[in-house]
Amino acid sequence: MDPAGVVSGCLLVATTLDVSYNSISEFPSAMIYNMPTLQNLYFQHNQLIEVPSYAIFNASNLAIIDFSYNNLTTFELWVLLVQTSADFSHNQISKITNKYFFDMPLSTPTTQQRIFYLNNNSPTINLTDGIYEMYDSCDEVIEMLELPGNQGIFIAPGISFNLAFINFGATQINCSCNQAYILQMLQATFSRFQDMTGFPIYNATCTDSTINFLLSSCAPGSIVPNSTFNFEQVYPRQCKILEDEPGSLSNIQNISAPTLNVVRYEFIKIHKDCFF
Repeated sequence: MDPAGVVSGCLLVATTLDVSYNSISEFPSAMIYNMPTLQNLYFQHNQLIEVPSYAIFNASNLAIIDFSYNNLTTFELWVLLVQTSADFSHNQISKITNKYFFDMPLSTPTTQQRIFYLNNNSPTINLTDGIYEMYDSCDEVIEMLELPGNQGIFIAPGISFNLAFINFGATQINCSCNQAYILQMLQATFSRFQDMTGFPIYNATCTDSTINFLLSSCAPGSIVPNSTFNFEQVYPRQCKILEDEPGSLSNIQNISAPTLNVVRYEFIKIHKDCFF
C-alpha cells in the first residue's frame, strides 16, 4: 500500500477533522488546504499562535470550527464566512488583522443561525472602521451610506451583517468615533428589525462597561457623519472609503497556496477508512 496515496485520498473526502487536546503549535496548512470537502474542524486545546487564511481551501464550505483554548492573539475576518459557528474563545485575542491579504467576497452568508465566539480573550479588542479598508470592503460603506467615492454596483454588506453575530463576552471595545462607520452600517443593515437585542453584538460593551457599544457616542444620529479613524494606519490597506484620504494602498504580497506534504501527516486519523 502506498501511504502517500492513501493519505491524499483521505484528505480529498474527509468532512471532519478533530485534533483537539494535543500539543500542536503550528497550523498544518498544507494538509488543511488539501481537504476541499472539510466541513468541521476541531482544534481546541492546542498551542496555536496563528491560523493563516491562505490555508483554508474555501472558508464558506466550513460549518463548524473550534480554535478555543489556544494561544491566538489576533482574529481574522475570513472566519465570518463560516456557516454555523466559529469558536475562538479562551485565547489572547486583542486585535483584528488581515496578515495574508484575504479579500472579503462581495457577498457573505446571511442566515441568522450563526455565532462567532470571542469571549474570554483580552480585556479589550481593537475594533475600528479600518476593517473595511483592510478587507477591501470600501464599496460596502460607500454604497449604503452614500458617501463620496467610486460608485459601483450594489454591494451586499458582508462584513457589517456578520459583525452582529460576534459574541465578545466580557471583552470590551474602546468606543469612540473610530467606529462611526461600523455603527452606521449596523443600523442600515438591520433597519428592518425593530431592535438588535437578539443579536450577540447587542451585549458588546465599551471600556466604560456602563455603555452599550451600539449606543455609544458616535452611534447613528450623532452629529459626526464620518469616521475619525486614521486610515493611514490600516494594514493592509486594500481600498479607500473616501477618495481624498491621504496615504497609499498596500502592495499585495505574493502568497501561494500551500502544497501537500503527506508524509508529515501519515499518522493522523482523518476518515473511518483511513487509519494508519
